[in-house]
Amino acid sequence: MNKPEQPAPSWSARVVDATLRLCVDFPRLTISVILLLTVWAIFQLPKITTDTDPENMLEPDSPVRVSHEATKRTFGIHELIVVGFESERDLFNVDDLTKLFRINREILHITGVMIPDVLSLVTTDTMRKSGDTLEIRKLLERPPQTQEEARQLKDTLLGNPLFREKLISQDGQRVAFYIPIERKEIAARVTREIQALVDTEPGITAKIAGLPMAEMVFGEQMFLLMGVLSPLVMLVITVGLWMLFKDWRLIVAPLLVSMLSVLWTMGLLIGLGYPVHIMSSMIPIFLMVTGLADGIHILSQYYEVYPRYGDKRTAILETMKELYSPVLYTSYTVMAGFGSLMLVNIPPVRIFGLFVAIGVFAAWILTVTFMPAFMMLLNEETLKRRWQHEVATGGLLVRVADWLGRLGMARSWRVLLAGSAVLALAAYGMAHNRVNDDPVKWFKASSPIRQASRLMNQQFGGTYMAYLVAEADAPDAATRPEVLRYLDELQREIGQDPRVGKTTSLADILRWINRVLTGNDELPRSQELAAQYLFLYLSSGGSPDTLDNFVDYGYQRLNIWLQLKTGDNQDMIEVMKRVTRYVTAHPLPGVRIEMTGPTYVNVVWQQVMVTGMLGSFAGSVLTVLLIMVVEFRSLLWALIGVVPLLSTIFISYGLLFFIGKEIDMPIAVCSSLALGIGVDFAIHFIFRFRERYRQERDLQKSLQWTFGEPAVGILRNALLLFLGFAVMLAAPLGPYVTVGAFAAIDMLVGALATLLLLPALIVLLQRVILKKEV
Repeated sequence: MNKPEQPAPSWSARVVDATLRLCVDFPRLTISVILLLTVWAIFQLPKITTDTDPENMLEPDSPVRVSHEATKRTFGIHELIVVGFESERDLFNVDDLTKLFRINREILHITGVMIPDVLSLVTTDTMRKSGDTLEIRKLLERPPQTQEEARQLKDTLLGNPLFREKLISQDGQRVAFYIPIERKEIAARVTREIQALVDTEPGITAKIAGLPMAEMVFGEQMFLLMGVLSPLVMLVITVGLWMLFKDWRLIVAPLLVSMLSVLWTMGLLIGLGYPVHIMSSMIPIFLMVTGLADGIHILSQYYEVYPRYGDKRTAILETMKELYSPVLYTSYTVMAGFGSLMLVNIPPVRIFGLFVAIGVFAAWILTVTFMPAFMMLLNEETLKRRWQHEVATGGLLVRVADWLGRLGMARSWRVLLAGSAVLALAAYGMAHNRVNDDPVKWFKASSPIRQASRLMNQQFGGTYMAYLVAEADAPDAATRPEVLRYLDELQREIGQDPRVGKTTSLADILRWINRVLTGNDELPRSQELAAQYLFLYLSSGGSPDTLDNFVDYGYQRLNIWLQLKTGDNQDMIEVMKRVTRYVTAHPLPGVRIEMTGPTYVNVVWQQVMVTGMLGSFAGSVLTVLLIMVVEFRSLLWALIGVVPLLSTIFISYGLLFFIGKEIDMPIAVCSSLALGIGVDFAIHFIFRFRERYRQERDLQKSLQWTFGEPAVGILRNALLLFLGFAVMLAAPLGPYVTVGAFAAIDMLVGALATLLLLPALIVLLQRVILKKEV
């Protein structure tokens, strides 16, 4: 069969060829320029600033954030750290309460603690009747002198509904303090200082919980862990590369491309003044994938080409000539996919998408410039001696690729039917997935933070705070009997939900005052009496900060504190539904109810982030499809090309339902990783096959050739990156375990979908898709 005439190279091909020859002929100059850029990037790294507050996933002017901040200002609410204290015995004894008194006093001296709003034994009011007035004092004004005083304190706490399961545990043996702090960013430091104080008092142990502490400690550990895991992942990949190629000189090149692309990207991000957020901290992992993927393809091809020519320069130019187009198409397709994340209405996601796209571009530049220049500096004689004794054939991977190729070609219908069945099952799983997350569960179940949270939520009212704000249409409405009764009944309704451990409002304080003065556990029966009670409380020395947390100065807005025993999104949503049902069924004219608070804000940003990421992924797939149409000049080839990508997503996300895993923030992030993997493998396979078919004009021979070096390159990529990401399974933080597991699964699924489904589709659709191939 006559070979088709080779068309004259286009101007772009001539530019590419000239650039490659420049890098090959002047390797030291090329590397010097790259090193200068790298030095600039390294000098930017010390300027790093971090932002570990998940609330910043929402825009500053987001209605939810605006409402939350307004509630905090109106009611003097701050981020809370909840500290539970216990002893080997009942805590209510003279020695332990004396130690607790000292700890309590020292906590008030920690920088950043909002002293007026601290809820503790030393700062919280108690009251009793004294004639016709109230006598108000602190629960623990001094350390108890006798066991009888300790017992009286315990009885006081257990006998007051306001204190029970808030300051004292269900079993009456533990005490909790609620420590408000100036801002969330200092939560980790304050936590460490509290723990240091506790450590100075033998016999007392502390369990520290609360969303701000968990989120900020996670942020600190996240950056430390990234600094450990990234090199460890790279080390495992390095060992894998050496085992596959048996030559450390060559494997250094793709590793350096990967590392340099990370340095350039993070240097640019930091140099432009962007803080490193939870999302952007994942950028190095994503760039390691894209940076290494093309390098491994080139290395595999070089091992195939060098024995053919026996000349280093010629082999490099031929390798780059054959792979330049698929590497280019893969890179800008992935860039477009990640770039589409800039359309998401989540600031950190936009930054993540932009800089991953920039990093992919940097990796492409380095792949086509630095890599050939570096390879040119290798000793020619050493390479020749190496190939005389051993050529990297891929060993087992060659046999696996050959078996997959024969399976896909010979049993096309069976492969597609089996694939369709798996995808249908995966689609069923995806349809039944649900979004749910809890930042505390980002830590492993064995971590001290998870254990502390579990104990505190079992023994106390709950460490997850939400606020239900009731706003009346007129001042002084908060003390009207019908409004107070409505709040009281709403609290009773919410309190029936097992997810809610405790509720507190102005109604509870008025009940307490009435109980002390009259002995009756009921609300004041008139607005005038309610106003008198509040005046009496304040004039008797009661803390105005206690009232400020529950009512504004105009007595127009009321705040119900909700303490939830769980931070799961779905649990918060169920509580919200319960409130909505009650308010809808029992409306109070002139009063509007609104939910806010950190647990509610978490629900909103996580839902916005997860649904936004998954929604943007759909846009990314469409973008990739359109680009493939342009690349392949065929809608049908483009549709075939997205099959591995969609298969990877369907199978990995469908698997969630069957293993009982819900969609959370890390899993949403992994959708972008699947895009990069699926696109890379599919474009390389299709491009190399079509290129070969135009030469051979024979389907069988072209597919057999494609299942040689190109397929082995895909398997090498999948295997190496699978091993690298599997290292993350040992991480102590849940999101890294999730990303590692998902990335590892995506590697294998993406490779298998490419090497099984694509040849089967090509065989079955050959009359349609190959008739225009020339």
